[in-house]
Amino acid sequence: MPLLGGPADKIGNRYELWWTVYQFVRIINGEVENIRIEDPTIDKAEFVITAGGYREFHQTKRSHLRSQWSLYELGSPKHQLLQTMFKQLSTSTNTRFVFVSGSEARELEELTKRAADAKDLKEFESEFVSAKSQKQNFNRLKGVWNTDTNTAYE
Repeated sequence: MPLLGGPADKIGNRYELWWTVYQFVRIINGEVENIRIEDPTIDKAEFVITAGGYREFHQTKRSHLRSQWSLYELGSPKHQLLQTMFKQLSTSTNTRFVFVSGSEARELEELTKRAADAKDLKEFESEFVSAKSQKQNFNRLKGVWNTDTNTAYE
């Protein structure tokens, strides 16, 4: 369980720092064209990277008290990470949102993987989110994003 208050904040900042250093290593290796740290026009992104024709918005969170992030928590009024993610992903097809944490975000990761593995929306709905829990998670994501099925799938 993470520490609360000042020590936790310092450790969290250190976690963010290490992720940022890793991105600078990617620049040195030629994997990343540029990085903009704390862009004042972008919410919920520590930095924005341009890499391989994509704009990547990176958000780091050290860890969660219960060792995993649920869709509910990521979309909660306290974090509003899913809302920001949708806003950024809606700007262009060449956009990625990277959520980095010491704790898993299994529900989000599972939906992302299933959408990527499906050949189209029809297969995604019939084969990849046919289980009740997956369907509930997809509906929760659509609700937080306030969007239709096709847009959420894309």
